[in-house]
Amino acid sequence: MGLSYFSPRQFGYGVRGKPWGRWQRFESAFLVGSLGNNAFVREGKARFPIKKMFGPSIPKEMVQDATRAAFEAAQPNVLAEATRRLRMLLEPFG
Repeated sequence: MGLSYFSPRQFGYGVRGKPWGRWQRFESAFLVGSLGNNAFVREGKARFPIKKMFGPSIPKEMVQDATRAAFEAAQPNVLAEATRRLRMLLEPFG
């Protein structure tokens, strides 16, 4: 997800955003309003090329800490529910 979803603000030092629930500084970054208010950083000393900055990655965040523990705790229930529903669907045919 781009930093545009996390309340980015432009400052003299760069950009400040709140990607993980707390304010974080991104030195030398800048916002481009015409590109969806996304944050970018230059890849060298020249004006171009620039690279888009990203916040959290949903697939990575889903396999960490509390989210992973909740998923693993629910795993037996998910399997039991899926089996139950399949039996309900296949019962008229059997």
